[in-house]
Amino acid sequence: MENATKMEKAQKFKEAERLYLAVDKVDHAIAMYKKHRKFQVMIGLVEKYRKELLGETHKYLAQQLEMEGNLKDAEDHYASAGEWLAAVNMYRTNDLWEEVSERSERASLEEDEHTRNESREMAADIMATSTTD
Repeated sequence: MENATKMEKAQKFKEAERLYLAVDKVDHAIAMYKKHRKFQVMIGLVEKYRKELLGETHKYLAQQLEMEGNLKDAEDHYASAGEWLAAVNMYRTNDLWEEVSERSERASLEEDEHTRNESREMAADIMATSTTD
């Protein structure tokens, strides 16, 4: 662990990551990338080792980036978290009405696709149970 910390201080992040993972300190590796704003690599580790936290991680990053004024990257993370309405609200709050319109349309289309998928799954379940009766 001490060597991983040294590698991190030397900004040898891949080596530090390797050392953290070798001693089962995944969260230290994730925190290291967060601290150094290497968000894509951080997301990759969360996706691989802490998949249950992926949505919340994207949402957290989106909120952080929004506070910093980095709206485009915030939007990307809101979208990855499935939080289209938060992205729409972010643009509305910043009086960026053209973006509000575009994101609202995209969110609507995505919701429609989600609804269609749920309907298909429900129909498949009904068909499966009706054939077994």
